[in-house]
Amino acid sequence: MNILMVLSDQTLPHDRRVERQARDLIRDGHRLFLLARQGRDQPPEEVFNNIHVIRLNWPFLNRNKLLSDLIYWIFQRYLIYFTIVKACRKHVIGAIHVHDLPYAYAASKAAKKLRLPLIFDMHENYPVLFETGFKIRHHRLIWPFFHLILFLLKREEKTACRQADQII
Repeated sequence: MNILMVLSDQTLPHDRRVERQARDLIRDGHRLFLLARQGRDQPPEEVFNNIHVIRLNWPFLNRNKLLSDLIYWIFQRYLIYFTIVKACRKHVIGAIHVHDLPYAYAASKAAKKLRLPLIFDMHENYPVLFETGFKIRHHRLIWPFFHLILFLLKREEKTACRQADQII
């Protein structure tokens, strides 16, 4: 089966859990496609350790931190839906495996539209992680958005959990 693994915060699978899961899925005979962010000097697509890596090149990603954060939280997390649907159709994906909450909502909507099973791999409690990180950094300019983003994260987590076929 072709599986699309979706990462929201990695340029390549540097997380040991992700690497181990990818290796195990490939060993079990699956073809793995990994949707991740594009780092500097990385090609848009490549095969890395038998993983077909599809990289996203988002504007403003590595520029102004405040602008990048606002674009990420307001637009990118939802626009990734179209990229997921396109990748699933292009590579005849049989299941979507999304890591962490930021792209889980978009992945759950794509899985529902394409009638694919969804595996939601919750590494962290993202609403609490976001709240703690915000309190440490104190971005005063985005303070009005803080409660809205926190509310959305909690709502999206519930939706993704309800729509997932499996939760890790």
